[in-house]
Amino acid sequence: MGPGARDEVVERAITTSALAGERAVSIARLLFCVAVGVRAGWLWAATSIAAGHEAARAWITFPALAIAIGFSIAVLTGAGGRRPALVLHLSVAIDAVVAFVVLLPNVLWPGDGYQGAPFMIDTAVVLPLAVAAGLRHVPTAALLAGALHAAGYTALAVTDQHVSAAALPAHTASAHAMYAILLGAAVAIAVVIAMRGRRLSAEGARAARNARQAGDGLRTVLREHHDLRAVVTSAQLNVDLLVRRGGARRGDEVDHLREDLDELRHQLEQVKGRVVEELAGLEARQPAAIDEVSAEVVAALRPRFPAVQLDAAAAAAAPPALVAGGPPALRRILANVVVNACEGDGARAAQRVAISARRVAPGVVIEIRDDGPGLPAHVLAAPVGDAVSTKAVGSGLGIGLVDGLVRASGGSVSWRNHPGGGASVVVTLPAAE
Repeated sequence: MGPGARDEVVERAITTSALAGERAVSIARLLFCVAVGVRAGWLWAATSIAAGHEAARAWITFPALAIAIGFSIAVLTGAGGRRPALVLHLSVAIDAVVAFVVLLPNVLWPGDGYQGAPFMIDTAVVLPLAVAAGLRHVPTAALLAGALHAAGYTALAVTDQHVSAAALPAHTASAHAMYAILLGAAVAIAVVIAMRGRRLSAEGARAARNARQAGDGLRTVLREHHDLRAVVTSAQLNVDLLVRRGGARRGDEVDHLREDLDELRHQLEQVKGRVVEELAGLEARQPAAIDEVSAEVVAALRPRFPAVQLDAAAAAAAPPALVAGGPPALRRILANVVVNACEGDGARAAQRVAISARRVAPGVVIEIRDDGPGLPAHVLAAPVGDAVSTKAVGSGLGIGLVDGLVRASGGSVSWRNHPGGGASVVVTLPAAE
């Protein structure tokens, strides 16, 4: 993916976030315009007030409200997706026009006690509208909104001087200055919100893209690892065939070759375990019900190991655990450990495998115990992630995979042998509150 394609992905994410903010503003605008329209219509229709200027107010207000309502509905139904920049700039312009049109009748036909535009409570609506322009994540839209609101307020102030100059108090000029300062602060906040929102959207898009690319790369490594593992396995089979056909006379060479192949396969399995851990780390930790997953694992493995008594009853009382990848990852963890226990060392298998779980603050402990041959000393001494298989044809991948998934979830894995025989694998995971 070239730089141009990456920039397109980031811009698309920013646009999506900006349009989401525009939809939120459109809902508020729609409700506001409907409320103002209903009020203007009621005043116009009231016979006791019809002699005043309510009809003129309605004729000034209704067209702007109708345009704003239609525009809001169009945005909410998905229109404008092809030219989002135009939609966002047009939106802030409509907000400024609606605010001006709603305030203008109060200035043209002032009521008793009117002291000027800066002293009307309705004038304050301009400030949140100016700040809301920042939700579009476009600094130029925020600046356009500020310029239009400033122009609208200036027009109201000029109209005051022509219509109500005698009624304006002496400190009107200072009130205008204060309002200008507030409007400038609102515009500055809108620009900061727009730039911050744009940056956060871009960072989120880049992080998501990088995570997706990393996941794709790691999956490619896994596929290539599978092919290489098949080659190594084939080489080991050929070594065994050579031994059976008389190659044992070259004992030292064959033994060295076999050791090298074993080491290579072990290292490949470690790489795969680490890759699986990285892939799990890209996924969010999600709650997983231990009792449900344990029951699913037992039900799935019983037909495969009919001679083994599988029991998950002791996991029923445990709280859910937080696992990277959720229930599917926990299912993989438990299935790998239970399969290892059921298979034993290849010569002797377990007859009973039990899954139990309990809450140990601040986490959950899951124990898989078997009555099999136990674990050799060299396995117990090795770190869990570096363990080799106890079976002649095993790879150690099962426990390595478990360790990777558990560590990605913020937990740990340990194991031990029991004096009376058998072994336990203990998985500790964070608890889901």
